Amino acid sequence: MGSDQNPIRDSPYALVIVPGVPYAPNCRATGHAIVGGEAGDELPVLIYTYDRYGNQITQGGYALAFSAELSGPVSRHISFRDLADGRYEGDYNVTKSGTYSFSIKYNGDHISQSPFQVPIVAGPIYYKTSTLTTVLETFAYEELTLTILARDRFGNPRTNGAGGESGEFTAAIDHGEVRNFRNNDDGTWSFEIYSEVVGYQPLHVYFKNRQIGDVPSYFVRINPGRADAGHCLAYTENSETGALLGAVAGETGYFYVQANDAGGHPVDDEDITWAIVMTGPENIIVEATYLKDGIFECQYTAHIAGRYVLEIDLAYSNAYRNGAIYNSPQTPLVIAGHSWLPNAVAYGHHLHNAEAHENAVFWISTKDYYQNQVTIGGEYFNVMIKGPDCQFATQTYYYNGTYAFSYRVTEPGKYEIHINNRGREISGSAFGLTVTEGGNSSGSSGLSAGAIAGIVIGCVVGVLILIVAILLVVFIMRRNRSQLAYESVS
Repeated sequence: MGSDQNPIRDSPYALVIVPGVPYAPNCRATGHAIVGGEAGDELPVLIYTYDRYGNQITQGGYALAFSAELSGPVSRHISFRDLADGRYEGDYNVTKSGTYSFSIKYNGDHISQSPFQVPIVAGPIYYKTSTLTTVLETFAYEELTLTILARDRFGNPRTNGAGGESGEFTAAIDHGEVRNFRNNDDGTWSFEIYSEVVGYQPLHVYFKNRQIGDVPSYFVRINPGRADAGHCLAYTENSETGALLGAVAGETGYFYVQANDAGGHPVDDEDITWAIVMTGPENIIVEATYLKDGIFECQYTAHIAGRYVLEIDLAYSNAYRNGAIYNSPQTPLVIAGHSWLPNAVAYGHHLHNAEAHENAVFWISTKDYYQNQVTIGGEYFNVMIKGPDCQFATQTYYYNGTYAFSYRVTEPGKYEIHINNRGREISGSAFGLTVTEGGNSSGSSGLSAGAIAGIVIGCVVGVLILIVAILLVVFIMRRNRSQLAYESVS
């Protein structure tokens, strides 16, 4: 206006205020390039520019001032295209999955929220790059768990179960079974294979009916089965599947252990180890020696007779299953050996004392070399009684390795009892015997006064009973005759 407050010519003027130059902290970016995507995808980014005061810039001209760097598993430099409306466009493509750092700068300064953390995940499952992760070797009659590692076409492993719906992965083995196919929801699929056929077995694994791994098939090595405690068996030559028979004290007892796999087939492995213990009257560690075809010979020597508990455990680092074998524990019986003459024992009252004309008895108990009571007969002892009335004692087998000897001498006096077996005297023989006068000696009737009085009284009573009986019979006969006479007269 002029000094007189009048507008000057052409006033008022139209003024246009345009945004200033881009201000990095106010510039913003959008697009998949800053939020992530799948490997191999083109990920775009779009930059919106604003000046210092937040005004949106609607014209171009600053493309060269923007720069972007992608760093991570791989690196990229990104340039931008000027859309001439204040926006700038760029993109990038990476084939390696992982977490990246994406920096966008204007004249060296980061724009808003830069640098961005960008996750790049694996793409769809691709059959050629998917693989099996497990060593392809197992044993007959055992399950082997195999795992499929799903990958995309660039070989990136998947980290979730998406992209492989149930049934899209399948498998088959030529001579065996595929069991329990499952999605682990972590980018892997697992299943078990089982085969009873030893050798290399072709294994086919498919994704959507295409063999994975870009190979015609995989090959699984099936080794002979490993020892399985539940199928191993102890036996003796006379009892292949029953109880072990035991042994004789002091003699070597034998039994065998057959190592079998889970299918019941012999395992020919001489390195198999066992833990075999006998407990009972004494404790014994039993050693096993390999013979052939999975058969181990086991020997033990017990010196004390009795019932034992025999525990047989498979204890092998390469076993399929360790522990007690199929028919363990066993209860073998160790019996006494043959009688050992120095350990025979004679005993009884009549070994040292007897009465004339009395039936006298004593016993001999037989033991083996280890002092075990012999439980069977079969021994013969020659027992000679020497003295005023020499004679041999009569032998009778009693029970449990014990023999009874009876004798009867008629003359009192001092005697010796000589006991021998196979020409050798037993311990303690000869035994001193004293025979005293008995109640039935030849110089006496053998009856006491009381006994004689009893006999006399008995005889008197018997005679009286006989007389009464005779009188009663006579009376009855006379009565009958009188009755008959009366009837005749009538």
